[in-house]
Amino acid sequence: MTIRDLIARLGKVDQEVMGQAMLCDTAESLQALAEENSIALSMQEADELFGLMHPRTDELAPPSWMW
Repeated sequence: MTIRDLIARLGKVDQEVMGQAMLCDTAESLQALAEENSIALSMQEADELFGLMHPRTDELAPPSWMW
């Protein structure tokens, strides 16, 4: 499944749920939030979505665009 397919399947998600999703610190917590809100999300999809929401930069310093 592509991310485009996933986003299309999620449809119009409540702003509050999106805010809560951004606060999730693991893919597991993201999947649990989806389940609580009757959103079907496999662990693989949760991993992919979490990776998009929280990309790893492997940098120790803040990104240069912040300055």
